[in-house]
Amino acid sequence: MKKDLNKIISTILKVYVFLLLIVFILKLVGLDYFGLDVDNPIVVGIDKFAKTYHLENVWYFITLYIYTYVILSISCNDKSKWMKLFNVVLLPLSYLVQKIDYINASFWMIIFTDLMYLYLIAIIYNLIFKRTDFKGLTKRYWLVMALSFIFQFLSAITRVSHLNNLNYGFIVNIVLDLDYLLLSLMSHELYFKKGVGLLCGEVAGLFSRLLTSSRSSLTKFLTSFSQNSKKAKFEFILFTILFLLWNVFTIAVVLFFAYLNGTLIECIFILNAFWVSKTVFGKPFHMKNASQCFLVSNITYYCLNRVTSPIGISLLIPIALGILLSYFTSKLVKKDELSKPLYRGMPVEDFYKIIKTVTNNKLDIKICKLFYCDRLKEEKIAQLVNYSKESVQKHKRAINDKLKGLR
Repeated sequence: MKKDLNKIISTILKVYVFLLLIVFILKLVGLDYFGLDVDNPIVVGIDKFAKTYHLENVWYFITLYIYTYVILSISCNDKSKWMKLFNVVLLPLSYLVQKIDYINASFWMIIFTDLMYLYLIAIIYNLIFKRTDFKGLTKRYWLVMALSFIFQFLSAITRVSHLNNLNYGFIVNIVLDLDYLLLSLMSHELYFKKGVGLLCGEVAGLFSRLLTSSRSSLTKFLTSFSQNSKKAKFEFILFTILFLLWNVFTIAVVLFFAYLNGTLIECIFILNAFWVSKTVFGKPFHMKNASQCFLVSNITYYCLNRVTSPIGISLLIPIALGILLSYFTSKLVKKDELSKPLYRGMPVEDFYKIIKTVTNNKLDIKICKLFYCDRLKEEKIAQLVNYSKESVQKHKRAINDKLKGLR
C-alpha cells in the first residue's frame, strides 16, 4: 500500500473537491443537508473534554502550526527539519498576530494581515536559508493562498447554515478545521512526492475524464448497437433492462440499510467515491455471480456505514472510505489475474511482469505502457510514436492476442 499512497492521496483529494463542488451547488439551489452537526454526541463529548481540561488553546496551536507550516513549506519549497523548527519558533509570534488581528481589525483587514504576514515570513526564511528564488516563492505562495481561501470559502459556505453558527466556538472550529487540516497535510505530502500543486489541473482533469469517458462509452454503445441484427438488439435490450433492474435493486437495499442506520448521505458519498474511482487503481473486482455480488456488496457497505464518520463532522472520511474500497478490491483482481489481459490504470510493475512474457519489442512495450499505465488516448500515442492510430490499435491487439494464447 505504501508504494500506492501518492495515488490514493491524489484520488481522495480530487474526488473530495469534485464532490464538495457538487455539494456547494446543491446548497445554492436550496438543499441544506450538509451543515455542521453541533449536537452530535461525539462532537459534544470532545467539546466537554476540551473545556474540562482547557484544551481549546492546544487545538488552536496545533491547527495554527499545521496551517503556517504547510503554507510556508510549499511556498519555500522546503520541508526540511529547519522549516519544522522555524515554524515552532514562529508559533508564539503567529499566535500574537492572530489575537491582535481578531481584537482590533475587520474581516477583510484580518485576511490582508494574514496574507502579508505569512508572505513576509516566507521571504525572511528564504533570505536566511537561501532555499529558492524570490520569483518562484512568490508564485507558489499566492497560488497556495488563493487555493486555500477558495477551499475554505466553499467549505464554510457549504457547512455553515447561518453566520451566527460561528458563535458556537470550539465545536464549530474543530469540525470546520478537521477536513481542512487533513486536506492540507495530504496536499503537502503530494506536492513534495510528485511535484504537483494543490489540485488545480487535477480536479479539472477529473471532470474532463468523467465527461470524456461517458461520451466515449455512449458512442461505442450506439455504434455497436446499430451494427447488430434485430434479434441481437432485442436480446441486448432485454439483458440491459434486467441488468439495470438488478443493480438498482442492489443499490436500493444498500441505501435502505444505510437509512436504517442513519447513514444515508454518508453511504451516498461512499458509493459516489467508489464509482468515480473504481477504475483508477486498475480493473474493478467482480464476484462470479449476481447473488454473491449482492451479498458481498451489502455486507461491505454495511460495515463501511458502521465505521464512517457522520457527514456533520467530516465530508472527507466517507469519501476516503469509498476510495480505499476501490483500492483494496482492485488488489484482489491484481493478485488473481496477473497473467490476464492488460487494463487501463495498471501499475507499471505489474505491466512489465505481464508484457515481458509475450514480447521484448520496444515499440510494443512503449505503446502499451502509454495506453495502459499512463492512460493516454490512442490519438496522443500515435503522435508520440509517429505512427497512425490504426497502427497503434494493431500493436495493442497483437499483444492482447498473445496474452490470450497463454491462458
